[in-house]
Amino acid sequence: MLTYEKLIYTNELGGSVELSLLSDFILEGFDGRNGLQNSLMTEKGVNQIGSTFVNHNIDNRNITLSGKIFSNIEANKSLLVKVCNPLLKGTLKYENTKTGTEKEIPCFVNKCLVGAKGGVTNYAITLTATEPYFKDKETIKELALRVNMLEFPVSIPSDGIEYGLVTNKRMNIINNGDVQTPLVIEWVGVVTNPIITNVTTGEFIKVNTTLSDGEKLLIHTAYGNKKVIKVDAEGTATNAFGLIDLSSKFFDLEIGNNIISYNADSGADESNLFIHYNNQYLGV
Repeated sequence: MLTYEKLIYTNELGGSVELSLLSDFILEGFDGRNGLQNSLMTEKGVNQIGSTFVNHNIDNRNITLSGKIFSNIEANKSLLVKVCNPLLKGTLKYENTKTGTEKEIPCFVNKCLVGAKGGVTNYAITLTATEPYFKDKETIKELALRVNMLEFPVSIPSDGIEYGLVTNKRMNIINNGDVQTPLVIEWVGVVTNPIITNVTTGEFIKVNTTLSDGEKLLIHTAYGNKKVIKVDAEGTATNAFGLIDLSSKFFDLEIGNNIISYNADSGADESNLFIHYNNQYLGV
């Protein structure tokens, strides 16, 4: 670790500690910041030389943080053990003040050891991240770009006036991360049977439903957390997974360019579509 780098561990109750060269918890070791293990799945036939590749999978990320405590030793020992409670979920945040980089990873504490040796108080924290990628801050993209059609002073004719114009129903969303990344798609406004397409891959998600004024639709595409939620004008959420068109696929953003478009049977121009995602990285 360098002087402009620091780690902040925060548990699910909000307790946190900073680990760095400039904090009370001097950080000397940060193992697991990169170098994920790739597990290969292969098949081998009789008398085959080598094997045949089938698939691969990234294992959990194992992190070990080690260092020393020199000041307020008894109070800081208690604080570290309390914050790094293995019964609580947590988040490890990496900050680089030189580049402005901030990335974080959800994790679990396996063990937090604090002890004295040779008159020096040492600590060692082992963490496991079952979601092994570091993520940056959430990015939100609005696909519908509207141009204001009003000019003042304004005169409204008897047959009405256009207040705005939708100029774009597609956008290039760039995934700057190291791997594919899932989305949360938020559709707001009056619309019938909305469909969103990743033109780059040809994959699409269509929901056979009608949203009324004040309602919204949330589509989560992450593995193990795929869901479709319809929220009414009062904020009541209901499971709308059964409304997904059977030809749909819960797609991710590919690395690099992704041309995303949207449409609907009706209401596409009047509704708003937001894409939420985090770039994901193999290390920091």
